[in-house]
Amino acid sequence: SKPTDVEFYSRIPEGRIYPALFMGVRGFAGNYVGLQPMDNKMRANVDARWMLPEDKAGDVTETNKIPAPDKPAQPDDNALAHRLQQMAEAVPLSLMAKVPPSSHGHSPAKAASPYDHTVKEYLATLRAYPLLQGHKWRDGILLISSPVALLDAESNTPYSMIKTLHRAAQANKGWMPLDNLAEAAATLSAAQLAQLEAEFPVMRTVAGCRDILVLYRRFPELGGASGLAVSPEVMAALTPFQGLLSAEDVRQGKVVAVRMSSKPVDSVLFPGRFEVDVLLLSNTGEWMNRVGFTYEAQRSDVQPSK
Repeated sequence: SKPTDVEFYSRIPEGRIYPALFMGVRGFAGNYVGLQPMDNKMRANVDARWMLPEDKAGDVTETNKIPAPDKPAQPDDNALAHRLQQMAEAVPLSLMAKVPPSSHGHSPAKAASPYDHTVKEYLATLRAYPLLQGHKWRDGILLISSPVALLDAESNTPYSMIKTLHRAAQANKGWMPLDNLAEAAATLSAAQLAQLEAEFPVMRTVAGCRDILVLYRRFPELGGASGLAVSPEVMAALTPFQGLLSAEDVRQGKVVAVRMSSKPVDSVLFPGRFEVDVLLLSNTGEWMNRVGFTYEAQRSDVQPSK
């Protein structure tokens, strides 16, 4: 029989760092371009970038055996951070590690016991799938991390911004002021906003309404009593709110300004909810066509992520 359809798609397979091109044919086995050979090449390239002139790939300490303690801790913990601590204390050696918070976005990274291996043997197990942790030495200190983190460096949100957002929420009983939302929209990348969603769910909406929030930061009068005069730039920023402002209304002079504001929702049904409003000022001096978005209060007891 002949195939009825063919599907092409690209994705990064689990445990890889580089996308592969897949072809699926209904009724037949699929095929792909890339995967292991390409991933090995890219991983070698990333490893080379990770090694600095003062770094060393190995150290005499790697020949040391990791002895098991006389009285193992009960119950044993197989979290990667704990396993590294066991190795450091048993050898002993000095190490610094950037431990991934999860393994492929599911559960915390796990590792087998380091005991009764040499340091070199154990580091080899950490390098293997699924942990994929690289290592290097600097001045006798073992450094462990995933070199692939270099590829995600641009998505790392500055800790100063995270602290600022938490302080703003705590100071306002969970309400994230419009100024802070606008600052996040103007200074963070799309990847950074996505990274913050777990701590600040409102950042998903901030990403979608980025243009109008950036405009608010550039022109503070947008939040003033008279608003900001309508211009092509303002119209472009209002694109997420389809139907709010038409070029014809502007041309005919029916709409002359736009204003933004934020406040708690005045309702017993939605405690802890806040709203950002976008309003249009008509040529008769009336504010109309209110649109915007709402968001939940940020819990004030949540501590900034490290």
